[in-house]
Amino acid sequence: MGKYRDRPTIIAELLKAATAGSTKTHLMYNTYTSSPQMNAYLKTVIDCGLIRFDDGHYFTTQKGLQFIELVNRMHKLIGTEGQEIAIPVR
Repeated sequence: MGKYRDRPTIIAELLKAATAGSTKTHLMYNTYTSSPQMNAYLKTVIDCGLIRFDDGHYFTTQKGLQFIELVNRMHKLIGTEGQEIAIPVR
């Protein structure tokens, strides 16, 4: 992981961490974000329909998986390979 990450990459990392269902704390550890940062990111991704909250856990939606794929395509297009986000198999 590079020193600086762009917003789409951080969101894609968040979505990847939530594919099997994760708590907020687990998401913070996996994305190296603080609680205030995570709160802001979660509000954004929930409002956009990329993540859903159910029974105390966050889950990536189908739309969220599509977002990860788009971020990976963006990295390939601009030549930042190696920053792609692997999508776990459900």
